Formats: sequence, C-alpha cells, structure tokens
Amino acid sequence: MIVFLFNHLGSFPNSEMLQEYGSKIVELSKKIMETLLMSLGDGFETKYKSEFKNCHGYLRINNYSPPENLEDHGEVEGLGMHTDMSCVTIIYQDKMGGLQVRSEEGKWMDISPCEGTLLVNIGDMLQAWSNEKLRFGYERW
Repeated sequence: MIVFLFNHLGSFPNSEMLQEYGSKIVELSKKIMETLLMSLGDGFETKYKSEFKNCHGYLRINNYSPPENLEDHGEVEGLGMHTDMSCVTIIYQDKMGGLQVRSEEGKWMDISPCEGTLLVNIGDMLQAWSNEKLRFGYERW
C-alpha cells in the first residue's frame, strides 16, 4: 500500500485534477518502489513483480492549518509523533510547512518546504519487508 498526502491546495480541487494528480503520483510511486527494491540487491525484479506490481495506493488530502491566534493556544501540534504504516508516503508541502522529523538523538528538526519538490518517507511495511535495511523515521506535523 502506498500513501499519497497532499497538504494544502488553497481551494478544494475538482475531480479531474485529483484523478490526474493521482495518476501521476501512482507512476512516480512505482518508480520509487522499483528503485528502493533495486537498492536491496539481487532479485528485486522478482520481488517487485510478485509483491508490489499490483499494489494500489490511496490519496489523502490533509490540511493542518494553525489556529488564527497562537497566543491563545500555546504550542500547537497538528498530528503527534507517528510513523507511516504504508510502504512509502509521498508528501507535497505548502509554503506553511510544519513537518518535523526526529533525529536519532531524539531532537525534532523542521523540514522546510521547498517549492516544486515532493518528500518521500519510508513506511512501516517497507521497513519490515526489507528486514530493516530501509528504515522509517518518526515524524509529526
């Protein structure tokens, strides 16, 4: 299973836009999975064809908007510390950002949004499937 996250669109997209976006992300996710499996060594083609070729993902649109007045709310956490359950997560961030990842030392680091880029996270399923050769990271929004 592959997860697609689209953080913020400004206005809700129409169905044609979502279908086109979803199709492009499916193509991209297949290339990413093939590349990741290739990095694991011998037999990646067999693994890809038998285990991942017919995987279907899902599109999830999330909008983690901050409260209008942060002074009234103190520190705001949109989505607490977690890992993604999927194989990979492809994230498009808006200009607001807000994504943080935890370092091996346990410190939270801001992931600055960069226009025109997508962020790819390893999920729990791929970590387990690769015998931890590919590792997930803890994140929060």
